[in-house]
Amino acid sequence: MNTESTRIEAILALLERETDRKDRLNWEAVLADKALTPDANNPNFEQQFYDLLIKEMEDGYRRKETLQREKRKRAGRSGSYIPPQMRVTPDIGRFLFACFKWHGFQEAQTKAKVDPKGLDDLAEAFGFKIDVMENKRQFIGSDERETIIEKEESTKYNLRLWGMIIGGFIISVYAVFTYLRRRHGI
Repeated sequence: MNTESTRIEAILALLERETDRKDRLNWEAVLADKALTPDANNPNFEQQFYDLLIKEMEDGYRRKETLQREKRKRAGRSGSYIPPQMRVTPDIGRFLFACFKWHGFQEAQTKAKVDPKGLDDLAEAFGFKIDVMENKRQFIGSDERETIIEKEESTKYNLRLWGMIIGGFIISVYAVFTYLRRRHGI
């Protein structure tokens, strides 16, 4: 991997410091800093960043495999808890994943070779479920956020939601009674 960029070097330094890499503000600062080169939306940087995350995922799996091997040697074949070996925590991983998916690192907008399957592998390795709406909401503007909040607080929306819940309950009760009636003659 070519690390001839100050932005990638800053990300590598951030990964090395345990307390700093767990704070999303540090990641946002590195990605938004105009003094670092190249620009965050540059295809060259995007490719380097993607390759760095893939390498980090592979290193995490290697660390876990080494720990498992050492535990087998010491304690026989007994399985005990092995803590996650990924340096990227699930919440930070979700943020970085969202950067690739919705914050300008999209396949259509860049010439970088970012594999969507690789992004899914990163999501699994960094320990978070891919929730499209939750990830997308990280980067919506205040006016869009206000619209969503107003929709969720509206009476019509809440009545429809309660109707679906009660309807599902009634259907479940009906299905149970139908089964019991056929099975036991109630």
